[in-house]
Amino acid sequence: MNNNIPQHIAVIMDGNSRWAKKNGLPKKKGYEEGIKTLRKLIDHCIENNIQILTVYALSTENKYRDDIDILYTLAKEFIKDNNIINEFKYVKFNLLGERNNIPKEILFFFEKLEKNNNYKKKINFNLAFNYGAWKEVENCIKNIIKLSNQLKKININEELINNNLYTKNIPNPDILIRTGGQKRLSNFLLLQLKYTELFFLDTLWPDFTHDHLKDILVEFNNRNRNFGL
Repeated sequence: MNNNIPQHIAVIMDGNSRWAKKNGLPKKKGYEEGIKTLRKLIDHCIENNIQILTVYALSTENKYRDDIDILYTLAKEFIKDNNIINEFKYVKFNLLGERNNIPKEILFFFEKLEKNNNYKKKINFNLAFNYGAWKEVENCIKNIIKLSNQLKKININEELINNNLYTKNIPNPDILIRTGGQKRLSNFLLLQLKYTELFFLDTLWPDFTHDHLKDILVEFNNRNRNFGL
């Protein structure tokens, strides 16, 4: 068995609503427990020397207005927690997604976290919020068209495309974890997952633990990663 530590883990945090229903609780409670699980995961990643964590919090394609309202409500409650800035002082925060449609109060806070660079960072944390991979591609193409209008000659290649994605300067994920039993990518990091090892768990997101992460890291080291067919 190898002993390779993945540099970058991405997570689709699925199952909050079903967890609440299963436990006879309001849907909002499921999301609150999911946030607690996420905070623990950040600590577990730091403990395991994982440098980058990217999580899918809100899709541009989310059709359930009550879910969106709950996430916005929780984000606003998050903002009012005076300990958050202190808690995140060792976390390099980065927002991935469409910023235009995010409520101003929430966007202002996220951008404040992005600028919080007063301390040495222990982990890079990327929050995909109002994110969609095809929207990312659309914006990438628009950026390249603008660039081509400014320059006489432009060489369109993989490097240029990468530099115009939301994830520019971020290494691609080594591992993708999706909880909640579904086995699909749901328009998440479609260009960045080309050589990523995929792990699909039946566990609902609020029930995800450090033991699940440790099992995944063991399995990751048992896999033979072929960068191609």
